[in-house]
Amino acid sequence: MAGDVRYNKVIDLLEHGKPVFCSGLVWNGNLDDLTYVADADYDMVIMEMEHEGFSFNNLRTSLQFILNRKRISGSGTLQADPVPLVRIPPNSRETSQWMIKQALDTGVYGLVLPHLNTVEDAHAAVVAARYPQVPGVADFEPEGQRGWWQRIAPRYWGLTAQEYYDAADLWPLDPDGNMLLMGIVEEPEGVNNLPDILKQEKGIGAIWADRGTCPWPWATVAIPLIPRSKPICLGYSRPVRMPGCPVPPGQPPKRSRCAWSKAFASSSPPR
Repeated sequence: MAGDVRYNKVIDLLEHGKPVFCSGLVWNGNLDDLTYVADADYDMVIMEMEHEGFSFNNLRTSLQFILNRKRISGSGTLQADPVPLVRIPPNSRETSQWMIKQALDTGVYGLVLPHLNTVEDAHAAVVAARYPQVPGVADFEPEGQRGWWQRIAPRYWGLTAQEYYDAADLWPLDPDGNMLLMGIVEEPEGVNNLPDILKQEKGIGAIWADRGTCPWPWATVAIPLIPRSKPICLGYSRPVRMPGCPVPPGQPPKRSRCAWSKAFASSSPPR
């Protein structure tokens, strides 16, 4: 990375053992709410295109409104703050390479992948989201298949095309990567396969455990996939069993920072 800058603030916080505070989902194209989030103290914003607002042109406009030039200039670096991710429409089993490619080409710093259920789903997303690697590098596998288009995303990140290629790999698969893939586990199949997904697909940087179609009363949770770290479970309405959750039975987790591991906290911005 140029000057050892971590362009993705979310990854920077996780690597330093700090929590990440994310806004609630903001509809793609809702410029007033995006402006509010950009001026608030959130570390990250997720723009919604799964259930409403599917438009890459609107996404490019939304990305302009999430920029807070005062915060960027004050930091003295090109680190995104807040970090924009987008939730794409296809379920992960649809393996929509074109959707992943075009979403990343707008300049977002990562994707949220609905209904991540299997290792194969995760692998397909990782392959689609990373560029082909130089033969012989340590993290060559899995070989990326993201198509190259240098006009939009590098400029949004403030980088040259070569700098963007070097920076836009998936973390933590590439320890120097700045792109974050967050899969949503929202069905029993995904819960059952979660240990294998975490073990086999290092290009998935975080898991959002969502109630979705699961029969359990889950609240929104995000689990950073730091090697050997334990997941944090935030804000259940009542205790439930979740694989790997470090919360003893009968003791619901608190909505607060926790010493067990790193965590995301997500909420809608107060007005």
